[in-house]
Amino acid sequence: MLRIFTVVLSLALLVSPSNSRADGVSCELCDLRYKEYGGREMGGSVLKGAYLFGADFSSSNLEGSDFESANLVFSKFVRSDLSGSVLDKADLTKSNLFGATLRGVKGKFSDFSQAYIEAGELTDANLSGGTFYETKLVSVFATRTNFSNANMKSAVLENCKCQGADFSGADLEGANLRGADLRMSNLTGANLEGADFSGARLDYARLLSVKAEDSVFENASLVGANLKNANFKKANFKAARLDSTLKQNTNFCEAVLPKDKIGACAE
Repeated sequence: MLRIFTVVLSLALLVSPSNSRADGVSCELCDLRYKEYGGREMGGSVLKGAYLFGADFSSSNLEGSDFESANLVFSKFVRSDLSGSVLDKADLTKSNLFGATLRGVKGKFSDFSQAYIEAGELTDANLSGGTFYETKLVSVFATRTNFSNANMKSAVLENCKCQGADFSGADLEGANLRGADLRMSNLTGANLEGADFSGARLDYARLLSVKAEDSVFENASLVGANLKNANFKKANFKAARLDSTLKQNTNFCEAVLPKDKIGACAE
């Protein structure tokens, strides 16, 4: 009888909910620098405020994990799945997130300065107020992603799929958005000075009250875009499409317009 009871108990433990995430980590405020967690099933891990400098989570499943306020400087999340995780106020400076999935992530006020997120999946993520200074976001999928009020100076979003994304109030000074798909996106009140949108698609985007002096929209499409109260002084719209745009109180002073026209300046 005792032997039968032992076998039954062992089987129950194997299938119990408490062991369904056996490789998950729960360690708030812990020092886990340079730890190797590659290729593990770590869904639901709790690492709030942990010191994870240089930690490697490559190819791991981290769905629904909590990294709030964690130090993840120089960390690696190459092809990891962070769907639905919390990254609010986390520091991911110079981290490597190539091909990582951050779908639906909560990352308000997080710091991704100089991070590498090429081909990342950011759909429906909330990254408002975050820092993306010189961050490489080449070819990311960022449909409906919230970048509102983010610092994105000199960020590289070349060829990003950013349809319906929210960049309202963001600082994109000097950013590279060449070939980006920004259809239906919201850039209201954003700083676009010196940003490069060459070949980008901004059809029906909202660019109300943007500051876009010396910006480049060469060969870009802005069909139906809302440009009310925007400042495009000395901007370059050579060969751009501006059909059906709303241009009330829009400043094109000294801007290069389609058909090599030069924008007039108010007296």
